[in-house]
Amino acid sequence: AVILYGIALVFGAMEAHYQVHLHGDAPSYFQQMGEGKLIAFTHAHLFGFTTSFFIIGIPFSMHFSRLKVYQWIFPVGLIASLTDIISWWGMKYISGNFEYITWACGLIFSVCFMWMLIGLVRVLFFPKVKWFPDFINEDNQRRFKEEHPPE
Repeated sequence: AVILYGIALVFGAMEAHYQVHLHGDAPSYFQQMGEGKLIAFTHAHLFGFTTSFFIIGIPFSMHFSRLKVYQWIFPVGLIASLTDIISWWGMKYISGNFEYITWACGLIFSVCFMWMLIGLVRVLFFPKVKWFPDFINEDNQRRFKEEHPPE
């Protein structure tokens, strides 16, 4: 499931690129979209984004709970994805300038999701391979032991 969510993310990015290329820009794409299709589009993405984030984000947050900064990756990515969806409605009904919010949130969402995905794949399939969080954790452990020697 973890790998399939990564593949789905790539196909979603390919679809966004295709639609923007086909219609010229994101506001034009959403302007031509009927309200019924936008409702269906929103519905599918709300389920998809939240489901994928919970399936990837919760195990990620539980495994990397020792790193406080990592606890922000899951909620920030989820908030970015929800803001992205809201900005589609803004593009359709308020202003094409919501496109900038969509692109920024899409980038934040993608970076957070890929960071969690790579972290979980590393833990599941390559547990002996060390990556950045492991070094941060080892440094914190060493520093804590030096500052708090056993009595």
